[in-house]
Amino acid sequence: MPTIAVHSAGFYSYFRINLPGNFPIVDTHPDSTATTDLRLLSPWEELSRFAASLTENLENLSAHEHGHGSLPSTYKEKTAFRSTVAAGARTNTPEGGEENFDEAVAAVLKTISSPSLPSAVREVFDYPPNEVHWNV
Repeated sequence: MPTIAVHSAGFYSYFRINLPGNFPIVDTHPDSTATTDLRLLSPWEELSRFAASLTENLENLSAHEHGHGSLPSTYKEKTAFRSTVAAGARTNTPEGGEENFDEAVAAVLKTISSPSLPSAVREVFDYPPNEVHWNV
């Protein structure tokens, strides 16, 4: 059972906290590049069934609906996809290009990949249980 002891006398105070078991510290503000949306690359079963139901009658889909395909998985497929995205950008704008397309082209190789747990997160799951006492 967690125990907190506090003793205070004027400006002087003392406290002690005892927390049993593992108490890993997790960064609640991770790097923004480490938080990508993993649901589309590694979908849960219901999402997979929903996606399959949308493509049951593929030949009768509209041109817009038919334009959605599988994710590029090899380096060659990813670079071809990156070229397709880059070719869609307009270059005759007053700014000389479209920033959103440039950002998408730059992000293709690093964001379209199979998800995995960062080593720091895996360490939290693999941490062996033992009793920890914190004296502060």
